[in-house]
Amino acid sequence: MRFWGLLLVLLPLLTAPQAVDAQQKDKARKQKSKDADADITAAEAEILGYEYYNGENGKKVDYASAVYFYNIAAKKNSAVAQNNLGNCYFYGHGVEKNYEVALEWYRKAARQNYGSALNNIGNCYKQGLGVEQNYEEAAKWYDRAAERNDPAGLNNLAICYYYGHGVEQNYIEAAALYRRAAARGNAVAQLNLANCYFKGHGVEKNRYEAIEWYRKAAMAGLETAQYNLGYCYYQGHGVDRDFDQAVEWYRKAANRGNAWAQNNLGICYKNGTGVKRDYSEAVKWFMKAAGQGHAFAQNNMGVCYFYGQGVEKSESKAVKLFEAAAGQGYSWAQNNLANCYFHGKGVEQNRAKAMEIYNKLAQEGNAEAKDRLERIKNNDFDWELGEAAAADIE
Repeated sequence: MRFWGLLLVLLPLLTAPQAVDAQQKDKARKQKSKDADADITAAEAEILGYEYYNGENGKKVDYASAVYFYNIAAKKNSAVAQNNLGNCYFYGHGVEKNYEVALEWYRKAARQNYGSALNNIGNCYKQGLGVEQNYEEAAKWYDRAAERNDPAGLNNLAICYYYGHGVEQNYIEAAALYRRAAARGNAVAQLNLANCYFKGHGVEKNRYEAIEWYRKAAMAGLETAQYNLGYCYYQGHGVDRDFDQAVEWYRKAANRGNAWAQNNLGICYKNGTGVKRDYSEAVKWFMKAAGQGHAFAQNNMGVCYFYGQGVEKSESKAVKLFEAAAGQGYSWAQNNLANCYFHGKGVEQNRAKAMEIYNKLAQEGNAEAKDRLERIKNNDFDWELGEAAAADIE
């Protein structure tokens, strides 16, 4: 089983300004002018900064103008603007990227106990951006954000407890924090809570409960949750097995660039599972995932080249793909590469090299390699390439 990636919300969050009354909104619609900083309130500047940053209310995205107005509001002690100005420096939007300056603005907002800024300082310590990396310090800032019920801060503190980063590892505490963040609509926390239920980490294992949280996160557009939900439908975990639903959710995640979903969707097309068998479509999705360095997909694409399924047959291209996947430690590809060396397919025959690979895999407990060695010992040289099954929960 592939280890699940409990996602860490490490990107600073751009915070929407607080609502202001109609008169303020009307005044905020004024165009930028030389005396704007004297005439405009902090709340009005927040709105203009936010609109220029996001291209809202008829404005085109203009990061430089967003920075201009955030500066006005930030100097008037707006915590929201100070945090958002920090984000501009963090990403290099409208200004030159500068993590140290970003951190300075986050600290200004944090002095007002602004939750998003507290979380963002934690992110800087977690990643070592603008400050020396320090997991303990990151956890402290996440804890302060969590005290303010900041959803991202709750989720990130949970991740610290899940992995033992800066705090003693505690699955129960992690799950409780994920739940608080998930209840506040944080999609990443919903995914992480679902993973806890799926695995039984910090909570009693409950695949049905996992499905509910995967679905919430998937509906919010989180591609990893969409992939995981597709996998649950494919395997019948917490739901009735439904290949049509599996394909639907794999496709949503695949279209968002999830390599695991792209690989699994390719498998569905290759095997005719939930869709009509279509080797060309399978190749399309394998290629997308393989292009991201996905070992399963590289191996599966190699099999397609070897047999000429959906592409022109090319054993040499197959070998290159097996080598790429094998280099990542993927055992199916290592076996396939050994098979090619043993029989001289797509590469110069080298049975000594093949046996070296087989023996190494067998020593690691690989059943396929053990079986292959036993066959060779008995002069049974029949063989076929191994394809990856649908990848597990991410």
